[in-house]
Amino acid sequence: MKVSLIRKVVGALHILLNAGLIMEVFFDSENIVPGVSVETLLHIRGTADGVASCNIGIGLLLLISSSIQGLPAAKTVLKV
Repeated sequence: MKVSLIRKVVGALHILLNAGLIMEVFFDSENIVPGVSVETLLHIRGTADGVASCNIGIGLLLLISSSIQGLPAAKTVLKV
């Protein structure tokens, strides 16, 4: 498998899974744990939002960097 294909697949998975996490937490959070307080839900939403946003950014970075030509430069991007 080529390194650029791996970065495209992993980047797309980061974006899809974390967009789903945002949708789940914001639109269906009452079904996660029934009877939880509003304060706890706000903390869960804040944490999940931060984690998902960072992972979506990582996915975009991987998708953009998949156009790098040359194996040494591509390996350097994956190491960082």
